[in-house]
Amino acid sequence: MPLVDLEPEKEGIIACIEGGFGLKRRVRSIGLREGKNLRVIASHPFSTVVGVDGREIGFSS
Repeated sequence: MPLVDLEPEKEGIIACIEGGFGLKRRVRSIGLREGKNLRVIASHPFSTVVGVDGREIGFSS
């Protein structure tokens, strides 16, 4: 299931990271790796905030 399909306050495990080499490197550098648990904190039409390891990380599309 893609990250954008998780509802706020739901948890999931990162199964894979899809994208080019640069995107994968950037995502992994901020602590998102396969096998990590995450929780969706907020989801808006063009952005999502997730919690990983006690930190909040925001994404924009």
